[in-house]
Amino acid sequence: GSTRLIAYVVPDTGGATGDEEERDQIGEWRDLYDSLYSAPGSTLGEDFSGWNSSYDGEPIPLPEMREWRAATLERIRALQPGRVLEIGVGTGLLLSGLAPECEEYWGTDFSPVVVEELRRHVDADPELARRVRLRVQAAHEHGDLPQGHFDTIVLNSVAQYFPNGGYLTQVVEQAFRLLAPGGALFLGDLRNPRLLRTFASGVQTARAEDPSDMAAIRRAV
Repeated sequence: GSTRLIAYVVPDTGGATGDEEERDQIGEWRDLYDSLYSAPGSTLGEDFSGWNSSYDGEPIPLPEMREWRAATLERIRALQPGRVLEIGVGTGLLLSGLAPECEEYWGTDFSPVVVEELRRHVDADPELARRVRLRVQAAHEHGDLPQGHFDTIVLNSVAQYFPNGGYLTQVVEQAFRLLAPGGALFLGDLRNPRLLRTFASGVQTARAEDPSDMAAIRRAV
């Protein structure tokens, strides 16, 4: 019945810090996107590179992607945007539809390759060139963006690439400081972490060589 202290458990403080891990993960995503979009290509607003199905790895059909984009544009237009900041502008899927209708459209992205290609499209259109400003920076790097200036800030379909929930909170808190009074923050395509296991189950079942081998699917999930 006696109890004795036989060991201590202590954290390994010699490893990477949380900030270092975040930077590493963001850097990995940046490298992936730089390689994905390194080939110049398609019409502005039509580059859906990288939008592949999690179930079979194949590109999502264009009609479905265009329907997704149209629905998102409709929701953002309902906010009556005039001075817009899009965090994670990508290949300009939303910019191409919104910028011609706006007074100003600022876009940031952490991939210099993506921004360079998007800038090439923008500079070729005088109407876009006078409205659009593009910058290379990660979502949390707001730098000298004007505070209290934007009536609409868009963060659409990028949060799934963030390192953790705390990073998303940081980005949202910083975005609020950039909003003008009465402005709107649009958060699109946010995943529900409670459904992660259900999602993984569907993906692994679709990918399984033998869908009846439930033990193997459970291990994969």
